[in-house]
Amino acid sequence: MPTFTYGTRAHTIAFLGRTYTWPFVLADLRTPLLGADFLAHHGLLVDVALQHLLDTETCLSCSLARGPRAPTICSILPHHRYTSLLQEFPNIFHPELHQVAGATPKNGVFHHIETKDPPTHAKFRRLPPKLLQETKTMFKEMEKMGICKKAVSLWSSPLHMVKKADNTWRPVVTTSA
Repeated sequence: MPTFTYGTRAHTIAFLGRTYTWPFVLADLRTPLLGADFLAHHGLLVDVALQHLLDTETCLSCSLARGPRAPTICSILPHHRYTSLLQEFPNIFHPELHQVAGATPKNGVFHHIETKDPPTHAKFRRLPPKLLQETKTMFKEMEKMGICKKAVSLWSSPLHMVKKADNTWRPVVTTSA
């Protein structure tokens, strides 16, 4: 069934301690929708499993009401006409990260970055011994999964390790430009 739209209207909504103004599309729908463009523009993250919205600016989150008439966050409704198609081809929507290093990607996509200027130099930074070991283990696992590979390059950048909220570490590479 087609969805009829009737133009856009700038509207302001307030939640999570902020106001959000956006040119919303007026459409013939039973349930109002917040699109990915709105969420990305305002720095809102979606937690599908917990049915929450998280504001990255204020670090506040809100849960959605539950019930038969309450709006929900989901990737696709359970009884949607495309559900069986998604179940028939799960690898398209949940790709396997564990690939053989050096093998052709399953989707056939290769990324190449052409560089024109000479690399900039940045000093390396030492990591504490325990964190260094943890980092090496993390990179070995990513190497096994085919996410990264060892390289020697003038384009390398210093590695920062940032502690996440759950006390695990995340590698962050910065450039010295």
